[in-house]
Amino acid sequence: MELVSLIKSKLSKKILRIIKKRDIIKKIAIHGGEGFNQHHVEKAAKENIDAYLAGDLAHHLAESAYFYDITFIDIEHTSEQIGMKEICKKLQSKFPKCTFNYIINKPYWELQ
Repeated sequence: MELVSLIKSKLSKKILRIIKKRDIIKKIAIHGGEGFNQHHVEKAAKENIDAYLAGDLAHHLAESAYFYDITFIDIEHTSEQIGMKEICKKLQSKFPKCTFNYIINKPYWELQ
C-alpha cells in the first residue's frame, strides 16, 4: 500500500502492524497516542473512514477491530511525538515572545 510506505518513511519505521481491509484509502482518522480504545474506534467508524491510524493496538482490540471494514494501522504510541515537535516549532515561530519546550519521551522498554 502506498499509504503504508508513506507512513513508514515519514515516521522512520521499518515495520507497522496493519489490519488491511481497504485497498483504496480516501478518508483517514488519526488518533494520537493510545487511540485504539473501543469507543474511539466506534466513533471513528461512524464517520465512514477507510483507515484508522493510532498507537497501541492491543491484541484484544485487534480482534474486535478485525470485524470493521476499516484498515487499521498501528503507528505506535511514541509516533505522535514527531507531530508534537513540529507543532512546538510552529508555535515558537508564531509567538516568539513565548517559550515552547518539546520534551522527548523515550519508550520505557527496549526491543531485543
